Amino acid sequence: MAVIGGSPTAAELTLMLYERYGNQVYLLTHGAEPPGTDEYRKLAEAYGIRIITEPITEFSGRQVGDLCCVRFAEHEEIFVKFGLVALGTHRVYNDLARQVGAELYAEEVPPERRQIVINHQGESSVPGFFVVGDAGRRRDEITMKQIYTAQEYAVRAVDTIDHRRRKARRRLLLADD
Repeated sequence: MAVIGGSPTAAELTLMLYERYGNQVYLLTHGAEPPGTDEYRKLAEAYGIRIITEPITEFSGRQVGDLCCVRFAEHEEIFVKFGLVALGTHRVYNDLARQVGAELYAEEVPPERRQIVINHQGESSVPGFFVVGDAGRRRDEITMKQIYTAQEYAVRAVDTIDHRRRKARRRLLLADD
């Protein structure tokens, strides 16, 4: 397995993949400095995770499901069956969130690339302002980009909105009595 990326998230994914499946895992940073803390480096070494910082020059394979050969200019080629691209979010469309004053994640990132902080229901720091998909991020968990995760947060947001609407409607009906 190979994780392609130079971010702390990419590094964390290598640990997770090794811990879940116990297979050889490579971190291919494509020219970036290896990410992570001393703790990460110790774990990577203990797990035998190979970190290759050299830029990738070629991927090749005969057909879907075949082993993939990854080639580099200088480093020996490697063969992997699976690869995960973890290059980060390119652009988060958070203009509206910034206009309404929603809290943004990762202060070290330029404002236009920052995700919007949400709770477990998908609600931002602005009451009633919900965010689903790649634009939202919880502080208490790693970023999950899978489509089923976005669907789950969408369902949670709709459930919360619906619950609030029904509760408000009931209060109005009871107030008329």
